[in-house]
Amino acid sequence: MFLEFLVVIFATSVSLVGLTKFANKKMVKILFAIIIILSATIAVINIASTHTEIERLKDDLTKKDKEIDDVKEYFYISKLGFNGFTQDLDNTGFGTNDSLYKLLEGTYFKQNDLIKYRCTKESMNKYKIAIVDYPKFPFTWFAIGECKYLNEEEDWKEYVQRAKEILEITTGIGGHKKEHDEALKQINEYLN
Repeated sequence: MFLEFLVVIFATSVSLVGLTKFANKKMVKILFAIIIILSATIAVINIASTHTEIERLKDDLTKKDKEIDDVKEYFYISKLGFNGFTQDLDNTGFGTNDSLYKLLEGTYFKQNDLIKYRCTKESMNKYKIAIVDYPKFPFTWFAIGECKYLNEEEDWKEYVQRAKEILEITTGIGGHKKEHDEALKQINEYLN
């Protein structure tokens, strides 16, 4: 902007100099050359800023595309509670995932309004089956991680971190089950 202003002032000055009868032809040619150089500089600066803006917009589009893909991929999961159960209260057409719900029966209990996972051998086997069959379901990742944490096993963080990655997606989806927020909060407490 400032350079454009300078070019206008400079061009006006050259025009005035060119109109005087004492104008030196060499001086006028030099002044015109300077105007051309300044104009080219302005054009290059404008192109560079436009290129930067285009790159920023491309990055924004890439992020939005990922968000859309995440919603497509995790929408159903975001409607499932900690036990694979959801109620179709908002007429989305989604209901309980019966096979996951049945698989997880008996693997959890409530304690002080928190869901706790059983860490028995049988429950751990069910969680591992669920991870294979439903790898995007965050609660079984969390269950294994929590059990490993309580048993002081070194690899507990891998499971909790995977649950966190999924929950960070599902909690960003409108209408997700509140258990996703609660689990993410609990995970952040474990990791901090």
